[in-house]
Amino acid sequence: MAKLFISFLGTNDYLPCNYVFGKKKEENVRFVQEAMAKIFCGNWGQDDRIVIFLTKKAKQINWFDKKTGRTDDFSSKGQQGLHKCLNSLNFDCSVKGVDIVEGYSEEEVWQIFATVFESVCEKDEIILDITHAFRSIPMLGMVLLNYAKSLKNITVEGIYYGAFEKLGTRAEVEKKPMSGRNANILDLTAFSKLQEWSVAADNFVNLGNANRIAELTRDKINPVLSKSKGADSLANKMKEFANLLMEITGQFSCVRGKNIVEGREFSRMKRMLEDINKQIKSGSFSIKPLEPIFNKIKDKLDGFKENEGFQNGLKAVRWCVENNLIQQGITLLQEIIINKVLDDCQLDYKKESYRNIASSCFSIISMNISPEKWTGDAGKQKEIANRILGYLRNNDILGLKKVFTTLTPFRNDINHAGLKESSRYKPRDANKFAPKLENLLERVEKYCQQ
Repeated sequence: MAKLFISFLGTNDYLPCNYVFGKKKEENVRFVQEAMAKIFCGNWGQDDRIVIFLTKKAKQINWFDKKTGRTDDFSSKGQQGLHKCLNSLNFDCSVKGVDIVEGYSEEEVWQIFATVFESVCEKDEIILDITHAFRSIPMLGMVLLNYAKSLKNITVEGIYYGAFEKLGTRAEVEKKPMSGRNANILDLTAFSKLQEWSVAADNFVNLGNANRIAELTRDKINPVLSKSKGADSLANKMKEFANLLMEITGQFSCVRGKNIVEGREFSRMKRMLEDINKQIKSGSFSIKPLEPIFNKIKDKLDGFKENEGFQNGLKAVRWCVENNLIQQGITLLQEIIINKVLDDCQLDYKKESYRNIASSCFSIISMNISPEKWTGDAGKQKEIANRILGYLRNNDILGLKKVFTTLTPFRNDINHAGLKESSRYKPRDANKFAPKLENLLERVEKYCQQ
């Protein structure tokens, strides 16, 4: 793990000014990279790096301080190049210039992307300066950082921009004394966080995965809780929200049917979101990217209600279909059908033997198995079995008999990882499961609307 400062050198004849960042001020500095290096890199070690990306022209004009005789070579004025300015700081970290192409075509933009990406090492902690990044480079840099977060596990320590242009035109700046040339270094790190929130929102909306939302929420509120010594009401509520969101999404991924059909956590989340929205208006802080996500979470959980049983189960299977949780959806659809049968027969759906009997009864009907051949709990508790069979034979119960028996081979196949094979049975292709689940779910949903 090392620190890395990335910047792009331009080709203008930069005027010296005072760069200001918070309470820090670097005076009479020509290159913003030098100012940022003094502010951010002064205590870096030998494993840390300052890397400046240079086009051919930028390298010739502003990297070196030698004279070339060219009329457009500003270094001919006797000014030091950035290379010497950085090396004269005598920091322990290394300083390196890396050549890049101009970026006038899509192919060249991709070349720049590859060159910069290759300079990034695993788990680097990166500071990006976009002050003199030309044309598409600022956008490219932001995309690259997000890309490197996933592939190289980097962290973004800061994104900065030296706002020299606030001082006015070059002619106006030249007339100002150095004391009047104060340019702020703007902190744009929030844009990187916004990208993370975008990814987190996409993970939740399209995959049903709330892990990143919870992590980002905790990252935001932990400092608030620490500062308030745990007394900040809104921060505590946000922490509770993050934990509950993880719990709810975990119920889908781990198929916690009892929690889903009872629906208590759904009701808690709805109440919690209402409380948070009220507190945000007068609270000590807010998480702007999270506010639209609240609305999406509300939409996702809208149909779930406390003690809705079978209906909650169906909505949960729909959630699984939408978020590609196919194995979970197949399992859940079969299990809530058993719940429906036992509830209608006024039998406790949580009792294992009753669930076993209900499952056996579907096979007994579909295969026309005679009572003397009943096995397991059905054979031991024939009175309960006959009670369930009577109900199944006399009630269509939303066509669930056919759905249940159709699901069985798919559930067995996916739960055994497609490793069981015989002369009668061949494992299905992976692309067969999702369409079958959605088709069967739609059939049940259609019956429920009748």
